[in-house]
Parts: sequence; structure tokens; C-alpha cells
Amino acid sequence: MYSRHKNEITSKFPELHNLGISAGTVLDGELIVSDKQGKPDFEALMSRFMSSMDKTPITYVAFDVLGQEGK
Repeated sequence: MYSRHKNEITSKFPELHNLGISAGTVLDGELIVSDKQGKPDFEALMSRFMSSMDKTPITYVAFDVLGQEGK
């Protein structure tokens, strides 16, 4: 997993490591932390990103499939 600045951030989100997506799949999407009303909360996302102790649930929303099986 890479940030928009091409920094590798996979280790920060261990719950997203085994989603059953086939090897070689490249997705474009966004990480989201939702507030109590179900709306994206950017401050909560950044808090989760910056702290290894924060276990706030995170969601990955895929917008596009950029590559799959070499295509």
C-alpha cells in the first residue's frame, strides 16, 4: 500500500493485508475512518495513521482497478 506521495504505508494497516485480492492487482482508492454519523472523518484518519496504538476501524474504498493479472 502506498500513499499519494509514494510512501510505503502497508505496515500501518495490518487489517488490510489479507483481503483476498489476487496477487498483482493494483487498485486506486482511499482510506476512510467514519464518524458516528458514517461520514468520513479526516482528523480521525490522520490520528490513526500517525499512531501505532490507535486501533480505530479503517475502511478502504477502491475507485478503480488499475491492473489485474498483468493487464
